[in-house]
Amino acid sequence: MRNELIQFLNTLPDIRGKRIYVWGTGNTTELYQEGFARIPDFHIEAYIDNNPDRQGKIMFGAPVLAPAQVQPSEDLLILVCTGQPAAYQSIAKQIGGLGLPFVYIDAGIFGLYRDEILTVFDALDDDRSRAVYFNVLKTRAACQFPDADKVCGDQYFAVPAFARTDTAEAFIDCGAYVGDTIEQYLWSHEGVFGKIIAFEPDTANFAAMQYRTERLKREWNIPDSKLELYPCAVGRSDKTAVLAQNTVNNGLGSKLAAADGQTEGITCRIVSLAPYIKAHCFIKADIESYEYQTLEAASDAIAAWKPKAAICIYHNAVDLFSIPLLLHELNPEYRFAVRQHGHMLADTVLYAY
Repeated sequence: MRNELIQFLNTLPDIRGKRIYVWGTGNTTELYQEGFARIPDFHIEAYIDNNPDRQGKIMFGAPVLAPAQVQPSEDLLILVCTGQPAAYQSIAKQIGGLGLPFVYIDAGIFGLYRDEILTVFDALDDDRSRAVYFNVLKTRAACQFPDADKVCGDQYFAVPAFARTDTAEAFIDCGAYVGDTIEQYLWSHEGVFGKIIAFEPDTANFAAMQYRTERLKREWNIPDSKLELYPCAVGRSDKTAVLAQNTVNNGLGSKLAAADGQTEGITCRIVSLAPYIKAHCFIKADIESYEYQTLEAASDAIAAWKPKAAICIYHNAVDLFSIPLLLHELNPEYRFAVRQHGHMLADTVLYAY
């Protein structure tokens, strides 16, 4: 399989030295901003969007152009940024009709990081992880959904080490949403744990989580002292930020506003995980592209305590290799597994233990 991966990586485009335009200014492009910031010498000259309301504005520090404004040139390359295969096919047809060069964004990013991807592949602990990881890379590079046989259930608890009970364990839920993963944790661990610490910055989600945990405390006979709920985001520093609430999908996918001057939303506090990480910790994180900076901000604690970590690595292509490499750097004793838990371009989880 390793030789197949090498052959696949060698087919990817080399985008170095190109003038980069990104097609799309929506949610997927916002999620990729954290990844873009970790690519050395990566500069986006402009964004392209079919939406007239976006055209002519400055987003993420670059102008937004209409497709007709883009002039072909030998060194121009358009990276198409969308999380929907049908949308990608439609955009690809449009760009092709304009005679402009383009690739899907993940293919371009993976092509820059062939060696790092191979390093992560070699560090994976089991054959299923290697097969899943390879499939995620191949399908994402083509903007296709993952193969159905690579998808499994029990998200965050699919690897045995993450489903074993420990009376001293602190489960730290970052991006706790409405408490759904807390409830799954209780069932998978038969109600045996030391403490649950949950962070959720969306006020509506937090209220729903409080409602759920009140029920869970009664059903599982849990004392108040074993649950800590914080209406905060987690990240790099202790400060305040703007949270863009997702009111369309019941609060699913609410995220910190991207660094383009957005001020609409609610104010929330960002805290570091470092003070909460001790011995016997299990960290789960699904925090809309802020996973890397959250782990980096808690680097000393992670290096010292080596908590179990089930981390979403699907929000942007850079996370698929940069997060496992960061954890390995912080503590070389980590073992790694990867599982795909959704049938879309989402729910890829790195298990570090």
